Amino acid sequence: MKRIYSQFNLGSLIVHYILDEDTHIMGLRILPARFDEDIPQHREDLSAQPENHFFRDWGGYPDSWNVEPLVLISLSGSERAGGFSQGQTMRNGKAAQNLNYQFQEKEIIDQKTIIKTVMQTPLGVQVKHYLTFHEETEYLRCHSEIINNSSEIIGLELLSSFTMGFISPFQTDDGPGKYKIHRFKSSWSSEGRHICENAEDLDLDSSWCNHGVNCERFGQLGSMPVRRWFPIVGIEDSEKGITWGAHIEAPGSWQMEIYRKDDFFHLSGGQADRDFGHWIKNLSPGDSFCSGKASITSVKGGIDKLCNVLISQQKQNRQHMTPVFNEWCTSWGKPSAEKLTPLLERVENMGARYFVIDAGWYADEGGRWEMSQGDWNISKDLFPYGLIEFCRTIRAKGLIPGIWFEPEVVGENANILKNRDWLVHRDEKPVKSGSRFFLDFRKEEVRDYLKSKLYQLIRECRIGYIKIDYNETIGPGCDGDDSPGEGLRKHLSEVQSFYRELQEEFPYLIIENCSSGGHRLEPSFINNSDISSFSDAHETKNIPIIAANLHNLITPSKSLVWAVVHPNDDTQRLYYSLAATFLGRICISGEIDKLSENQMSIISDAINFHSDASHIIVDGESHRFGESVTSYKDPHGWQALIRYSRKKNEVLIILHTFKDSPNEIFLPFDNLEEYRMIRELTCNKMIVEYQNDLLKFNKTSDFSGSVFLLKRRN
Repeated sequence: MKRIYSQFNLGSLIVHYILDEDTHIMGLRILPARFDEDIPQHREDLSAQPENHFFRDWGGYPDSWNVEPLVLISLSGSERAGGFSQGQTMRNGKAAQNLNYQFQEKEIIDQKTIIKTVMQTPLGVQVKHYLTFHEETEYLRCHSEIINNSSEIIGLELLSSFTMGFISPFQTDDGPGKYKIHRFKSSWSSEGRHICENAEDLDLDSSWCNHGVNCERFGQLGSMPVRRWFPIVGIEDSEKGITWGAHIEAPGSWQMEIYRKDDFFHLSGGQADRDFGHWIKNLSPGDSFCSGKASITSVKGGIDKLCNVLISQQKQNRQHMTPVFNEWCTSWGKPSAEKLTPLLERVENMGARYFVIDAGWYADEGGRWEMSQGDWNISKDLFPYGLIEFCRTIRAKGLIPGIWFEPEVVGENANILKNRDWLVHRDEKPVKSGSRFFLDFRKEEVRDYLKSKLYQLIRECRIGYIKIDYNETIGPGCDGDDSPGEGLRKHLSEVQSFYRELQEEFPYLIIENCSSGGHRLEPSFINNSDISSFSDAHETKNIPIIAANLHNLITPSKSLVWAVVHPNDDTQRLYYSLAATFLGRICISGEIDKLSENQMSIISDAINFHSDASHIIVDGESHRFGESVTSYKDPHGWQALIRYSRKKNEVLIILHTFKDSPNEIFLPFDNLEEYRMIRELTCNKMIVEYQNDLLKFNKTSDFSGSVFLLKRRN
């Protein structure tokens, strides 16, 4: 018998723990509040399907649904599940099916509710599942812990951070044609592409008698966690208009699984397992291990609503939304005091606060910046009077100096390579990707060396901003622990601890999270820093497309968006670039010392407008409109992002057109008559008209960018 064992009303969510009293397996279902009353009676078996007639003679029809374990585990040597699952999933083997429910506890601390559910196998392996709710949020935090109370060493091959089942309880059967799967792709300089597929297109139908397993397992391997997919997923019941989803902390290799064996979908994710991520961890008797954390929710609405809820757990910026000037697209890896000094007055006058010296400040004459990092000695050729003196010049202009650093890697020409035992190894050989080797952060001497270099630089030069970059991936793992995947996990855990210690040592320091742009745009790295680089798309046409994509994946106040300006930029190009920065936080680069006074005036106006609208960027809700862009290199059509302030009394509209844009653009806008236009940034002198609940923009032109601020009338 399967029944709701316990129910918790947690803000906008209802949580059901469902127990199978025959197997003692506990499962989890979450729903938007008040929708539990709409759940119809679901079929119990497949007797109504004519092709299953012979099961009557076999003693009973197949069940239409079963309880999915609250935590998924797999142990080395334990039986794997049937249904042709091997090779596509490690879930629901004997170890997970033997997790018998023991007890459940609820604790309230301050404004935090914690529900702990304890399960145990007959051999004494205990698993604890933690579900945490913070008041005034619309999501739940989830993780699990395994404790080896047996008398033998166990090899842990799989431990989920979360699993959600019973999607969707609003269908009375398997709901053919009713489900959409939402994911986000990521590749270099093309981050955040929304992929929406029907469940059937992913071959996620249930089989005719619920025997065969169908599973879509996706994720990535290595030390760039957002190199192929973002660790976020949504499953939408398109008939009911309800979406379930999760966002996992994933500093390294990770996986998510959309699983189907019966009428319901089951969603899980966490550390990449043995099959997918080369991961196994040995636990001696008495040892324990915790999974990473996940945010999970269920919303009335689609993917935009789901993502707005899930990314709200990201910590907001500690500092005001002041612009950054980064000289990367000015010197292109060859910064020098001579080149950069003429920029300082322009940066001061346009209203920026941070002046960031990017890669190459350590490379002597003739040296390539990517070959020589690791020694971190200031170049006497580029800064003949020293970097300390140049940073004093920056401070004298009322600016805060920033520096680029790539702590985790070593260039192939660096002297530090003589310490071969400091490097990450695989198969007893140093791991090398391109021109880079990787320092092993599990070694104390490595961390001490980097602290001595970095801390001294920050103190002596009075650095107030550091851009931490990371431009290659280790791959699936490294030597030194129970498995390559476990070696990688431990290494990255120490990497993140190193950055936390940096924040503690220099609490005023602004830390930018960069990994060839956006390859580390996942929750733990985002929350471990103040700002994240949105992409390495420095001056491409797809910048506003990527920056708008990322509103579903990172809170925009932490998304640093490039606007690279050149003396030959016409007015329309300037507005196109500057309007895109309203999709996040401003990062200016380019030959600003060669710009005309008119060009500088446009930039200053944009920066002032951005400052006035920054409270909406910090605290708001985004919705994208426009045509779906197929080619990011050759975009056609248009897009608009509407961001409402939290109280809906102000609205920021960022509009971009691409190739073959229409002459007229219409935007849906509820209660339009209650708002008035108070500010705009546009070069085309667009005619903006109000028609019922539509905003109409006339006289658009290709590759133009505009920003409009509306305010509710008193």
